[in-house]
Amino acid sequence: MKIVTRKENSAVAIFDLEGPLTVAADTDCVRDTLDEVLQLGVEKIVLNMTGVSNLDCAGIGRLLEFREQVISAGGCLKLAGLDPNSRALFDLFHLTPVLGVCDSEKSAIASFFEQSRLLVFGPRKHVSSTVHSRRDPITPVANRFAGPRSTGNLMGTTGVDHDLEQSADILF
Repeated sequence: MKIVTRKENSAVAIFDLEGPLTVAADTDCVRDTLDEVLQLGVEKIVLNMTGVSNLDCAGIGRLLEFREQVISAGGCLKLAGLDPNSRALFDLFHLTPVLGVCDSEKSAIASFFEQSRLLVFGPRKHVSSTVHSRRDPITPVANRFAGPRSTGNLMGTTGVDHDLEQSADILF
């Protein structure tokens, strides 16, 4: 396995992997290079897989090891440039979201900064112009039909509290 490291900017490092990523592949160079880059303080890493000629289940296991290595150092790892057969293998094992598989190198880099925006600002909120009714939109209907609520006192007796107005509002 051959690896070429380049830096997109001060926050993102891109590793171009070349050769097979199989059970017989020597991936120590990738692990060592990841350690070096993480020690330099780069926490966002893209593995460009366009040069990977062959990928098997052992290679996927190695990618999961690389992911754990990066996460344990406080970083984030994305994969880019998978061929259609490899992408189908990731989809088969439901690893596409786990390993952060992106279609291209540019989309992988953009996804890092989209995640940062979500952490700082939160998700975008859709403002609706509809007027809400008296019903509580958050409480599911099943919870409002849960029936009488039991309340207990210190003596162990149980009283029943019926909310007829709310039940009648839901039914009609």
